[in-house]
This record gives sequence, C-alpha cells and structure tokens, in this order.
Amino acid sequence: MEKEYIDVSYTECEDTPQNKNGDITICTDPASAAISGFFGAVNNITNSIKEYNICKQQEETKRAEIKARLKLGLAEIQAKKEIILTQMNQEHELKMLYIQNNYIIMNRKLDEALEFTRTAIEIAKANKDMSELIDFMKAQAEICQIRPQFILEQMDKTIAQSNSQRITFGQTKGYLE
Repeated sequence: MEKEYIDVSYTECEDTPQNKNGDITICTDPASAAISGFFGAVNNITNSIKEYNICKQQEETKRAEIKARLKLGLAEIQAKKEIILTQMNQEHELKMLYIQNNYIIMNRKLDEALEFTRTAIEIAKANKDMSELIDFMKAQAEICQIRPQFILEQMDKTIAQSNSQRITFGQTKGYLE
C-alpha cells in the first residue's frame, strides 16, 4: 500500500501565548488516523478528568473555608451573647439590691413616722390641743407626696447611669466576604 501525501502550504509566525506553533501530523492511512484519534480522545478524557479533579479540589477548599468562617462567626456571636447575658444579670441583681435597700429604708422611716405620729397624738390628747397635730399631719402628707417623687427620680438616674455604662459592640461585618 502506497501512502498518499497531501500538499500543505504553511507560514511561520512567532511563538506568542496567543499563537503557539506546534507540530501537526496529517496521515492519510485509516488505521493510523483511527489510532491517532483514539489516543487523542484518551488524552482529551485524561485532561478533562484532571481539570475536573482540580475544580473539585478548589470547590472543596472554598467550602471548607466558608464553613470555617461560619463556625468562627457563630462562636463570636455566642461569646457576645454570653457577655451581654452576664452583664444583664449583674445589672438586674444591682437594681434589685437598690430596690431592696430603698424598701428597707422606707419601712424604717414609715415606722419612725408612725411612732412619731402616735406620740404626737398622745401629746395632743393630753394637752387637748389638736391644732398642732393637724398642722403636723398636713406637713407629713406633703412630705409623703414629695419623698416617693424624689426616690423615683433617684432610681431613674441610677438606671440611666447603668445603661450608659453598658458594653457596646460594633456592627460586625459579613462573614462571607
């Protein structure tokens, strides 16, 4: 069997990334063309498998990175939550102590006022002069209206001060940037 050759004309050009010169083999023999085509297909399949594995590895790496960032972000959120809950519990305990102390003080003062009022009533009965007792009761009623107002104002100031001392966290950035 005689091989047939095809005349081909070509021009040479410089090797650049856009224009690579390579060997081109043209064979007119059907068996050689089939073998060459088979090996070319095998090479293409092999190259495709390599590219697929590279892409798969890159995607797995990106997924692992995203999962790590998410875990880190969740841990940060949990830590901030615990800090805020602890702070809120401490503030609540302080406010409850403040309220209990005010309650104890007010009960003592009320007991003192009741004892003083009883004494004033006994003196007024003994002297048979109720005018001083009436003046005393009016003054005591005015004090009773002023004192709770003062205590409420003090409690508001204390709450405002404790709110201004709270830990503030800056806004966190997105985790998937």
